[in-house]
Amino acid sequence: MPSRFAAIATLVACLAGSPWATAGQKSPYWPGLDRLEQDTQRLDVSSVEIFRRAHELAGIEPSRAGGRAGQLIFPDTQKRLSRSPVDILLRRIGLPASQGFVEASLKAQPDPQAAAIVIESGSFSLEEVRQGLQTKGFDDYLEKGPEGYVAHRPIFIWTGGALKIGPGERLAVDGSQGAFVVNTGVLEIDGAHLGATGAKNSGFRPFLLTTFGGATLVSRSEITGLGFPGFPEGSGVAFTHQQFSSSVTSSILKDNIFKDGAGVALAGVSGLDIVGNRFVDGPHTAVLVKAARDVRIADNIVSQRSGAHAIKVTDGSSHLDISHNIIIGSPGNGIFVDGGSTAVRISDNLVGRSRLTGISVDGAACVAIVRNVVLANLSRGIAMRSVLNGNVEKNDLLGNASAGLAISGQFEHSSLRVSHNNFVNNRFGLSGSAVGEVSLLANDFSRQLPRVADGDFATNLGGLLESAASDQPGEFKIKVTAPTAPDDFSQFSAVDFSACIAKKGT
Repeated sequence: MPSRFAAIATLVACLAGSPWATAGQKSPYWPGLDRLEQDTQRLDVSSVEIFRRAHELAGIEPSRAGGRAGQLIFPDTQKRLSRSPVDILLRRIGLPASQGFVEASLKAQPDPQAAAIVIESGSFSLEEVRQGLQTKGFDDYLEKGPEGYVAHRPIFIWTGGALKIGPGERLAVDGSQGAFVVNTGVLEIDGAHLGATGAKNSGFRPFLLTTFGGATLVSRSEITGLGFPGFPEGSGVAFTHQQFSSSVTSSILKDNIFKDGAGVALAGVSGLDIVGNRFVDGPHTAVLVKAARDVRIADNIVSQRSGAHAIKVTDGSSHLDISHNIIIGSPGNGIFVDGGSTAVRISDNLVGRSRLTGISVDGAACVAIVRNVVLANLSRGIAMRSVLNGNVEKNDLLGNASAGLAISGQFEHSSLRVSHNNFVNNRFGLSGSAVGEVSLLANDFSRQLPRVADGDFATNLGGLLESAASDQPGEFKIKVTAPTAPDDFSQFSAVDFSACIAKKGT
């Protein structure tokens, strides 16, 4: 296989004499990108093959690091299975939930006294749950048919309980009866299928929520049709309020397919891996991270034609690794970081043909954007706005419809380092307004046409090009501030923000 250097050189050759991408247009001069975009939509094309083609096109390959070590610990206590009113169970977990979530879930129930299946203790298979309900006279709660199991009632896995859904098994959750799955114990879905069935009920769709001390491992499985809009907890697969969990096992989502609306949401979570998954045609953000810490999002393939962003990080999230992902055709930004997030590293991703910006950072601190290939996005390649201690390094910014890198609205005392980036045939190489203090080092503009700079950078173009062309280039610094209101750091966590400003860059 070609090296990344060779792959980028080939891409640059293809760009020669070609216009940048424009809204409503693809890039016919990049047949490799056309084919890769088509392949990401086809589930009959394997992830291995897609990464092989991404490597040939742009030198991007999976990290091969796998997920966190560790196994789920299943309880060996006495098996106890019961039923309980849905409203009581939901209200027990609902105190910290998003406003309206409990009410929307209860509204979907067929009657106010509807009951749920409760795994109180011990480890169960689906068949053991079905048989246990049958002996209690509730055989219509979980039925088994030729296509697998159908849950007509919500399933709660309580602390001390566990459910295993194994290879080849299928569980359909009945949305017409307001069914869903909540895990505060242990849940393993391995080589299985979890989906929704039944007519849509006032916009309600089933979901899988892991909360409090719950631990969930979903691997080699297909997740289809889950998730209803408006609440992180109701996303296809959601993890919430686990920052102070006593669970000794981190949850992991690995090597799965999410399609037909199913996505992933994390809110108030600490320590979770989302690795090697495929997201196809979700109507919402594929991966949403809110107020979360120590999260790794790697080796995923995201291809969606509707919805919002591919990956969004917000609400003071910190210590995230977003790396080695392939993101093509996002309806919003490919990767979007905002809301006071800190210590986010975005590296070795291929981000192309987003309808907005490839990688956008707005109101964040200690963000490193390193070694990404960002190409043919219909607005900017990378956008940095109100970013403190940011680093943009060794990225290939190719054929974007606006600036390869846009910097604006910087804090008065913020600084950005922009070094060793390759700019080719973007509409502008650099664009800036109130860029604050920017240090530029060893960036390559030799193939940047038609314009190298716009805005604040255009007024410093002579010095910028002289520095870039020097045999021994040093840092070229630009400092431009505009009269604005006092810097507002209230969106940041005090602890994370203090740690960020205590160091220079990330």
